[in-house]
Amino acid sequence: MVLENILEKVKESEIMASSIEKDAEVQSAAILDEARRQADKMKEDRAQNLKLRSQDMMSKLEKEGEEQLKAAEKAASEEVLTLKQQVEPKKKEAVKAVISLLI
Repeated sequence: MVLENILEKVKESEIMASSIEKDAEVQSAAILDEARRQADKMKEDRAQNLKLRSQDMMSKLEKEGEEQLKAAEKAASEEVLTLKQQVEPKKKEAVKAVISLLI
């Protein structure tokens, strides 16, 4: 009788241990799934953040490029105007020189 009680307690302990082990496995799987979901979310958030920063940087670079292009166009226009102003008096002199050679 005592031996039967001991064996019954051992079986109950084994059943309880098995149940605890199954619960632990379920909880561990749930924890791993949640960790994977959080890691995936973090990766997506990081990728989105990098994408937004990249777009911001591209916008800034485009704006800077446009500003530099405008500045270069302005400088080129000013240089063309300066060259025209320098050529105009010499043009008249050149026409006079050609006419004097022809005459």
